[in-house]
Amino acid sequence: YERALGMDMISACAMQARSYMHRTRTSPEQLAMVSVKNHGNAQKNPLSQLPMNITVQDVLGSEMIADPLHKLDCSPVSDGCAAVIIAHEAMAAKFRQKPVWIRGVSFCADSFFFGDRDLSRARSLSKAAQKAYAIAGIRDPKKEIDIAELHDAFTYQELMWLEEMGLADDGTAGKLLEQGEFNIDGRFPVNASGGLLSGHPVIAAGLYSLAAVVRQIRGDAGGFQVTKAKTGLVQGVNGLAGQSHCVFILDQDK
Repeated sequence: YERALGMDMISACAMQARSYMHRTRTSPEQLAMVSVKNHGNAQKNPLSQLPMNITVQDVLGSEMIADPLHKLDCSPVSDGCAAVIIAHEAMAAKFRQKPVWIRGVSFCADSFFFGDRDLSRARSLSKAAQKAYAIAGIRDPKKEIDIAELHDAFTYQELMWLEEMGLADDGTAGKLLEQGEFNIDGRFPVNASGGLLSGHPVIAAGLYSLAAVVRQIRGDAGGFQVTKAKTGLVQGVNGLAGQSHCVFILDQDK
């Protein structure tokens, strides 16, 4: 039924963006600030496709793709790849590089049909995050997680996902962004690598983000290294408008 309407990822996410903005009163300017931040971070990452120094007005003045999403609210389609080696701790001790430990991981899926879920929320992400926190022994994610790389194929997603995972109170992520909380030098750096807005290797995106957090925890992220990066969170998405989500908790220590 939805296919006949011409529904695709962009139009579906535009509907979700509008629903989220309506419920939380998040403004177009706050969405644009995600793009400004992440493209700016990309200037410190030589692997990024779109490092740019842009302003909020540049984002709002870019071509409207699907209301309320402008061109600079959307990620590009990029070529890229990533690889990780997962091993038992006995084997990991033999590697020359310092291992990063997986403390928790969870995957949850919601209903596919739009009419069966509240688009302004991401119930499957909330559940995945809660399960990952429980496995990792994390009770207060705002205090116990240092950095995050999130699936920001569209600007609104960074803010919405932060709230759904309890890393920001509901409806406050936009205000916290304005205050610089999610900057590389802020209280809680988000998408310090430049995120997917600055280069989106579709399908490999989650693994790409995981590799960025591994580099942060090892201390070899180069120009986009954050000061404190002991425990990191990685989040990935599959399905239209965040139908399913996967959350990893990575740590410097076992």
